[in-house]
Amino acid sequence: VLSIQVQSQITKVGDFLFARGCMPHLCTINEAAFAIDLKNKRIHAVIYEEDEPIKFFNEDKTPTPQILYDWVEEVKKM
Repeated sequence: VLSIQVQSQITKVGDFLFARGCMPHLCTINEAAFAIDLKNKRIHAVIYEEDEPIKFFNEDKTPTPQILYDWVEEVKKM
């Protein structure tokens, strides 16, 4: 929950609702995002912490959607 305390607006991207956020005063160091798959009715999340393994969470062990992989790549570039 701390990793997404400062949250962006929820947007619709294709078949997903997507939002991201960060820990207060630690954006680019500790961030998180989630995507709700409207078509398949599943929730996916990712936590990015600098110098730590990236943590993906997928409901019912479904594959991580590309939208979250793309977001991780954006965060790494910051």
